[in-house]
Amino acid sequence: MRGNPVSYWVAVLVFFTAVIYFLGLDARYLSGGVEMRNAGIAAELTISHQWAVPRLNGDYCTDAPPLFHWIGGAVMRTLGRNPFAAKLPAALFGFCAVLGVFAFGRRLKFSLAASFIGAAALAASFRFFEASRACDSTTMSAALALWALYGFYSMVQAERLRYRMRWFLFYAAMMSLLGLGFGLNGLLLGAGIPLVWLLVCNLVCGKYRKPVWYGAIGGGLFLALLMALAWLLSVAQIGDDAVAGWRGFFSLRHVETLNVRGIIGFFSPWGVLVLLGLIFGLQAINRNPGAGERYFLVLALFLVPLILGMPVTAYAGAGLLVATGIGLFMEQIDVRQFAASRPLRITGKILGWLVILCVPGVMLAAIITSPYAVGLFEWFILLGPLCFVTAIVCWLRKSPRSHGIAMLAAVAGILLAFDTCVTPFANSRDSLRDVFRSAEANLRTVKNSELYFYRVFSDEVRGAALYYLGRRVPILDREEELKGLERMQAQAFILSGNKESGFEGIGMPRKLRMDGAVVELGLYQLAKVKYNYAGGL
Repeated sequence: MRGNPVSYWVAVLVFFTAVIYFLGLDARYLSGGVEMRNAGIAAELTISHQWAVPRLNGDYCTDAPPLFHWIGGAVMRTLGRNPFAAKLPAALFGFCAVLGVFAFGRRLKFSLAASFIGAAALAASFRFFEASRACDSTTMSAALALWALYGFYSMVQAERLRYRMRWFLFYAAMMSLLGLGFGLNGLLLGAGIPLVWLLVCNLVCGKYRKPVWYGAIGGGLFLALLMALAWLLSVAQIGDDAVAGWRGFFSLRHVETLNVRGIIGFFSPWGVLVLLGLIFGLQAINRNPGAGERYFLVLALFLVPLILGMPVTAYAGAGLLVATGIGLFMEQIDVRQFAASRPLRITGKILGWLVILCVPGVMLAAIITSPYAVGLFEWFILLGPLCFVTAIVCWLRKSPRSHGIAMLAAVAGILLAFDTCVTPFANSRDSLRDVFRSAEANLRTVKNSELYFYRVFSDEVRGAALYYLGRRVPILDREEELKGLERMQAQAFILSGNKESGFEGIGMPRKLRMDGAVVELGLYQLAKVKYNYAGGL
């Protein structure tokens, strides 16, 4: 990397991350669960134009702060209701997290190569890549926590007061966004990481004993609570749901848990580099505890999110651990002599060709096995020359820099092939997309018709209706409400379900007589009911 300026490798990292996070983002439609719920809430913001408190099919959503839904709604309002707009916020935050690892690595005085490899490893780790190409808020916590810590560390390292004030305001802004995005979990994350770091450095290194640094954490927390209070006051205007909103904000929500061994495994295929960073970092601390403050900071960013049950956020710390391992490894050996050894060169050539040849193989296998081969063939035409030819051309050159770019192109091709072709195979059946497209077609065909839910309480189903139909769907809970359809001089389409599964796998309720066609779509059934009820018309 010595032959090019830093800006060159920043451009390479930006291009690589943008390709794997944004290219073909709309080739795969949304899966169920959290993605559909988030997309539905964002879609309703654009439909109702009531942005203070997000809703889902008319019901207030006060269980979580609204930042991710606000951003998603703003993007959908600009780009429309489509998979690209729904997943763009997560991709943007994932992109910011990758750049944050590189910038933080340079701030911690890791080498250019170490910082670049740590950021690229984070971008290409399977779990973080998957979260960045989904309608999911987990990448938002990683990016905000990382940049909040970056601002706090820059404030501590600044020598002039005006610079310290600027970085403090930056830290407070990131803390405010964490509060509006994740409630108490986010505030504990943004304040807990620097607090743990200060305490450890105070005990082990004898540094940062001034109360002003702890006061900065308290000041950032205070300003973040003021921002959160503004939203909670808007929640208080909605009535009974205000209590649930306040309780939800100030409670630790149950989130996914993952131990250290699990996150190293999920950081595939770079888990060995994370482990290398852990080992080398602990060795460096053992040799010189007084100079180990930057390693304590990386470990705090890695461990505190795990304690709070936010493993995807810990991936930012894992990326910096990769930079730690690479940086310390390069300090202990002569890199050029190590890279010039004959066994390593032969092994590298063999593994390199295997990885590069995997790109067209994976793409062809994905196209053949995918049920959407015709629709996705255009993505294969685009990704094939872009990734495969780039990898081959760069690998045939003798420059080590070109070999590195060839590996980036190969990794990008493999990741994009899996996301755009292989992943949709899991969603090929029982798709809510097919159900609501059928419902939309029926509503458009039959005049004076309406769509109803019967005992459908699943957030996934309600979110799908808002996202695909762009409208709220009334929910019928009791049989008396079904009888009310008898008095309607129109036709009704009903999707039936229950509290447990969202849809009834066997079809319509027993007492509901179906007059007309029943569209069978996997486990879901869309029934056309002509204002009739068993024993009625």
